[in-house]
Amino acid sequence: MSHSSKSPAGGPTRNIEDIEKLAAFEGNQCRSIRVLCCHGSGTNSEFMALLQVGMSPFRSRYEFLYVDGPLEGTPPKEAERFLSMIKQKKYYKWLEKDEKGQSYSGFQKAVDVVTDTVKKLGKIDVILGFSQGAVVASLAAQELASSPTNRIKAVICVCGVDPLREGDRFDIPSFHISGETDKLRERSLKLYSLFQGRKVIMSHSEGHKFPSFKDRKIGKALDEFLSTICAV
Repeated sequence: MSHSSKSPAGGPTRNIEDIEKLAAFEGNQCRSIRVLCCHGSGTNSEFMALLQVGMSPFRSRYEFLYVDGPLEGTPPKEAERFLSMIKQKKYYKWLEKDEKGQSYSGFQKAVDVVTDTVKKLGKIDVILGFSQGAVVASLAAQELASSPTNRIKAVICVCGVDPLREGDRFDIPSFHISGETDKLRERSLKLYSLFQGRKVIMSHSEGHKFPSFKDRKIGKALDEFLSTICAV
């Protein structure tokens, strides 16, 4: 049986179900967009948070959470100068590369780590991945895109790399950021090409790193993209 409520001023009545839906909608509008972040190869969650310092303008509207890869890794040379700035001294990677550097292994184990973390944390809206973490983020987001309880609404790939295998296609909304001087830029573009759904790609003028967001163009576009996607 349907219940109704009358406004104190004697205005029109509303069904209790409608009031509950409105309250749920308003609550969803107010809550932060929750982003699970996957670091690059040979680093860790704390290092990932350090890389994201340029994203500080987003801190009021976004909640960034982190997960470490399942395999032990060695920090890349370009990361060494930053290692003294973090306390976490164990480093991880998501995938194992073959001796020739032409293929990866360990996809399912890596994806399981991310999807299990999403299920444990609950209410994750977006998965963000940097470099090797971007391809794992993409695979995990695709796997959860149709989940009735843990649906991921979008993926963010920052200087992402392609999976070095055939057959992967993604139809989840995606936002891609590449570096104009990044030595792995072609692989970022290859990963972008594997997405079939709504997607955006932007570039910053630097290399294999997060943008500083000094010109605010990328930050503004990313914020608008996620606000629209996550409102659905």
